[in-house]
Amino acid sequence: MQRRFGPGSATLLLALLVLLGGSFYNQRLHEAIADTPSATERAGEFLARAWPPKVETAQRIERMVQLGGDDEARATRALERDGAGPLPWSARIESRPLLPDDADSASEAFYVRPAGYIERCIGLMIATIEMAIWGTIIALLISIPVAFLSASNYSFGIVVYTLARGFSSLMRAIPELILALVLALMYGFGPTAGILALGLHTSGFLGKFLADDLENADRGPQEALRSTGADRLKVLRMAALPQVLPQYVAYTQYILERNVRTASVLGIVGVGGIGLELKFAYDNGEFDKVMTILIVIFATVVVLEQGTQLLRRRLIR
Repeated sequence: MQRRFGPGSATLLLALLVLLGGSFYNQRLHEAIADTPSATERAGEFLARAWPPKVETAQRIERMVQLGGDDEARATRALERDGAGPLPWSARIESRPLLPDDADSASEAFYVRPAGYIERCIGLMIATIEMAIWGTIIALLISIPVAFLSASNYSFGIVVYTLARGFSSLMRAIPELILALVLALMYGFGPTAGILALGLHTSGFLGKFLADDLENADRGPQEALRSTGADRLKVLRMAALPQVLPQYVAYTQYILERNVRTASVLGIVGVGGIGLELKFAYDNGEFDKVMTILIVIFATVVVLEQGTQLLRRRLIR
């Protein structure tokens, strides 16, 4: 008699296949984890390559044999004669042998600045902060009227309200990196694309935050002023804005800090700032430079936060 397999047998066979496949996958996963360095080991390798951070810069001037005191002075005069001007007080001309283990080998002259790379990073960070400030200004100029039109108690009808809310949602939905890439195709690589990307994206956040605060403001003072015959703008200026102004300042502070951090990343796509230097250092495996850049970014964000907090306390007194 021919024996047939029922639904229960098929289910059992399928379960056995799943168990066997899961066991094989679990074994391979454990082997892969065992062969992969731990997070602690990876962090240790990075710190070993990145510490100490890059501080000085050394630029090769010329090659000379047995560079001594007289030759160093001659190299200094040649550097000044070539248009470099007087050397900064912290700079020096230093001789370094071509073969570090052989003091008698030919040497090269280097123009050394003890804090040259930090100065370079600070200059790039200032350019990044300028991008963030201009991006925040553009976001404010766009978001204030959009917020007014996005507040249901101040908008001019359902169509205007829907369009304004849709604009804010669209700007929030497109990441800054995508915006920067698209704008770079339109305006070329440079700070213009980065500033516009920051301003457009953050205007979506500011527009929503400000509109929500206008809708949630206490209606009592607004209704009292409206009952006297005041128009919409007067009610907004006299009754609504005084309630929400402290929050507006806090939102602007947050957007500025966020734009500083984001502008540091946007440099990766070629819009300038310290992010481009970070990308080059990482691609070239110069992790001591990467560490210096990260320290400068961290210090800038901390100082900026303290400064904006002080400014906010003075504004809302």
